[in-house]
Amino acid sequence: MDVGGLGLGLSTILYIWRIPLKKAIKKIANFGYEGLEIRAGEPDASSRKLSGGDRRKLRTLIQSRNLNLYSLTPDWADINLASPNPMMRQESIREVKEAIELAWDLGAQYFTLPLGRRYSIGAAPKKKAEDWALDSLESCLSFAEKSGVTICLEGYPGQVFGSAEGLLKVARKFHSKSLRIAGDASIAHATGDLSAFFKKIKEYIGLVHISDSEHLPPGLGRIDFRVMFDALKKIGYKGNYLLEIYYPNDPDWAAKHARAYVSKLVK
Repeated sequence: MDVGGLGLGLSTILYIWRIPLKKAIKKIANFGYEGLEIRAGEPDASSRKLSGGDRRKLRTLIQSRNLNLYSLTPDWADINLASPNPMMRQESIREVKEAIELAWDLGAQYFTLPLGRRYSIGAAPKKKAEDWALDSLESCLSFAEKSGVTICLEGYPGQVFGSAEGLLKVARKFHSKSLRIAGDASIAHATGDLSAFFKKIKEYIGLVHISDSEHLPPGLGRIDFRVMFDALKKIGYKGNYLLEIYYPNDPDWAAKHARAYVSKLVK
């Protein structure tokens, strides 16, 4: 199966809290990847801790290993752009803007961003949460446009705009060249129809995320990736792919296995 020029990257989330970021970058390059993703937060790349000099050194390291920074993502566990608490929303916006600035300094192609979540108990009305998320995004997107950074929206279960329809609604509302959608394999699988998911968002896809169910390396879960790549071929996708996998038992094995597995599928 031929899907065009494959640029395959790996997220450093695979190694987070296990080895230093610089060592993870070197491993990713040695395993033959073309790109990577870094999380803007502890312990890897806190935007408030990295000085200008630190940022230049990190960018130089990435380039010296012939890697492209496909994506920078915020420390999403603590950020909620749809929080019912206005102070938390403001802090989330501030964190996102600081991370967007870091994305520019490091030369990231995209800044991947979830729009916020509702709580499982005592959740605010859906419309209110959506309005808070959209107001927050408007502020962040304006900053990104001025900074020359493209935001790539990511949806997943529990998010205010987690579905393909929800992400499309947001992208069409702002109609900005600086706003794209991440086509995520595990999220597409959760909808029950991989092909339909990618077809719906085809005009806005910036980057495709690859992981099996429960963020396992591809081939260890329930996703049929042949269906996914076939769908991407049909819609004419020519962008890069980013593996967002987590396998703490043996990260190095997972990194090598995932690259080999995907490479076989796209030959």
